[in-house]
Order: sequence, then C-alpha cells, then structure tokens
Amino acid sequence: MKHGPLRDDVLGLGHIALIGNSVPRRCGIATFTTHCHDAMKQAYPSLRVDLYAMDNGADGIVYADDIHVIAQDDPAAYSEAAARIEDSGAKAIWLQHEFGIFGGPGGDLILRLLDRTRLPLVVTLHTISDSPSPDERRVMDHILRRAGRIMVMAGRGRDILISHYGVDPTIIAVIPHGVPDRPYVEPAAMKPRFGWEGRKVILTFGLLAPDKGIDQMIRAMPAVAEAHPDALYV
Repeated sequence: MKHGPLRDDVLGLGHIALIGNSVPRRCGIATFTTHCHDAMKQAYPSLRVDLYAMDNGADGIVYADDIHVIAQDDPAAYSEAAARIEDSGAKAIWLQHEFGIFGGPGGDLILRLLDRTRLPLVVTLHTISDSPSPDERRVMDHILRRAGRIMVMAGRGRDILISHYGVDPTIIAVIPHGVPDRPYVEPAAMKPRFGWEGRKVILTFGLLAPDKGIDQMIRAMPAVAEAHPDALYV
C-alpha cells in the first residue's frame, strides 16, 4: 500500500512500542502482532516500531535480537519493560490484549507495565467477553480506563464495550481482522487434499476456545446433516 509523502508526518508519532507475542512462537497473537509490526514498517518506513514479546518460558523459543522479551509470569520483567519503553523515546504504546498471554490473575501483570508509563495507550482487544470472571473484569476495566483508543475486529465487540463496559463510542474503531494475501484457489481444487471431496464444508477458523460456540455447532450438526447430508463441520 502506498501513502502520500506527508503520511509519516500526519501519523505524528515517529516511534511506538508494540506489545504482544511474536513469531517464532506458534500462536495467533504472535502471527497477528508480527504482521502488524511488519505492515507498519512497510507503510511508514521512517516509523520506529519496537516489538515487546511475551514469553511463557515453556517452548524454548529463541527470538530475533531486535525483539524485547518479557517473561510472562515475572512481575519484575514487566517493570523492567516499562522502564525500557519510557527510556526508549517511544511516543505511544500499542497493546495486543488477550487474557491468556499475560501472567497474574486475569492477566493483571500487564497493568504493572501500563501503570509505570506515561505514554498514550492504544489497545487491540482480541477477546471481549460479556461475562468475564471478576479478575478479567477488573483487568479489562483498568485497561479501558487507561486507553485513549480501542480497536476491535467486529461490530459485536464494539457493542459489548458500550453496553457492558460503558466505553465512549468515539474512541472505538472497528477494524476487521485481516487475512494473508494469497492467490485465490477454487475450493473444489483443495478439498481432495483433505479428503473432503463432494462435501459442503462448515469451518470454524482460528484457535479453539470455550467461548467460540463450537459446542453449539456440534449440537446443531444433526439437524444440519439431516437437511444437508453432505455437510462437514471442521
């Protein structure tokens, strides 16, 4: 994507700290965060984007030298990251928030970092629950109070933030989740690779999670299969 010569100036930042996960960790947040980092660098070559990656210590991952690693369950690591971000000259923090990637009850260790910086906060919310646990609600309320701008990927998420969390609608932006840009292939040409020839495929994409409604889909499949015997739920 090409931008006019003034776009970097219009962006008005010059340097941001991006917090999430990072490849080579194998998870959706890592892929998303890395794609955001790379896309921002491509769109705004003069923009400095420092990537801070959460690490659970379980996978023995070796990250690139330019990635700042935060130990997920170490409170001191969050404080150290906050100091590093403050000292780096970053003008804003962009947080990829998912409860499971931060340590502490409800992922509350990330608050330790956020409360130790004075920088504006932009947050992308990957999970927005209308029935959070008490700890999740406490963490979410804190982040929402701290954020100057909130990005969600669906209108339903925006609705929940307004109705359940009382967020000002004017600071919420709905930006649909992107997908890798790959050449189009006819579905019928791909189905034989998976043994799905002649089937109508219903797909739940992404990582498995209890709140994705998969159990409801499984309960509905007998009725679906009765009307469409060639249906296949993946």
